[in-house]
Amino acid sequence: MKIKYLAHSSFLFETREGIKIITDPYKSDGLGGKIKYNPITEKTDIVLISHEHMDHNYTDNIPGNPTIIKNLGVSTVNGITFNGILSYHDNVSGSQRGKNTIFVFKADGITFCHTGDLGHLITPELKNNIGKIDVLFIPIGGTYTITSEEAQKVVDTLGPMIVIPMHYKTSGTTLPISNLEEFTKGKLNIKQAGTVAEIKLPAKQEIWVFQPACLPL
Repeated sequence: MKIKYLAHSSFLFETREGIKIITDPYKSDGLGGKIKYNPITEKTDIVLISHEHMDHNYTDNIPGNPTIIKNLGVSTVNGITFNGILSYHDNVSGSQRGKNTIFVFKADGITFCHTGDLGHLITPELKNNIGKIDVLFIPIGGTYTITSEEAQKVVDTLGPMIVIPMHYKTSGTTLPISNLEEFTKGKLNIKQAGTVAEIKLPAKQEIWVFQPACLPL
């Protein structure tokens, strides 16, 4: 399995069989120009959308005719089963920012969990619904999602072998969110993954830091 970090909360997965999956595609220049990342132009087979905000649900510029999955429950596409799990975009059961879908799927023998714009900690019931995972994609920027400190609590609860931070401050966004260092400071288990990396599970938990491919010049 290869993973490419596009930007924000959007990643491109490519399985050994060549099936491509994109998570949470954003609209370039969206949110009143606060999203400055270059447009996503990668062709894909499947798009996962965690919630209906334009920095997570924009598919207009994605080539081809991908299958879009945004529903709760189990969906199977191209032999891959995706489980959409209810969560919330805030810590008050969605009354401020609405619902959020966590996606769990297994491909190439690895179980992935993309948490979208998770806005709260993981309850025992939610942990049970998510199950055992290998790779966790977790927002860390705060303001609209959990904070870096809360993200670490989610990591401790779910216990993945690879942690991939997302939805944080870069030169590609002017959103009022925290930068990567708020999450990584003081941690020693950091791996610089570049823009594209092949996922191989380590013996001990690691934080993989990707460089966004769609940063504006």
